[in-house]
Amino acid sequence: MSENNLRNLESNSKPKITAQIEMYDQSTINNQIKNFVQIRDAQKKRCEKLEAMGSEETVAQCQTFLDENGERIQKQVSILKDLQNDIQSLVNKADNFEKDNDELNNLVQSDKYNRLAKEIVDIRSTIEGLNGFLERKKVAQPPT
Repeated sequence: MSENNLRNLESNSKPKITAQIEMYDQSTINNQIKNFVQIRDAQKKRCEKLEAMGSEETVAQCQTFLDENGERIQKQVSILKDLQNDIQSLVNKADNFEKDNDELNNLVQSDKYNRLAKEIVDIRSTIEGLNGFLERKKVAQPPT
């Protein structure tokens, strides 16, 4: 979910607890936190290396990376775009099922469930925001 989609979700409607329950996974969030710690540590190393290395060595290292990973990255982009289309279609389908179920609609409209759904969205929003920042800064995430 992009930062804009999260902002639209927050401004246009309350988060849906049924969607948040299905998407909340403590292990996934803990892995994301671990990933951010690795990114932070990698950026510290990056700064140290850039201070110590000459430009020829840096250029050679970048070229090697491109040669070894270019094709793999193109495949990953294709997979992610397919997943994006599939996920959007499934979310819309689930939304339609929820609209047709009055009892479920009443439950998900309660304050208790809306607060919990908002907190889960806040977790994801923070992760997305940090990922967006890292993307804008062109920071490569180290493998997890």
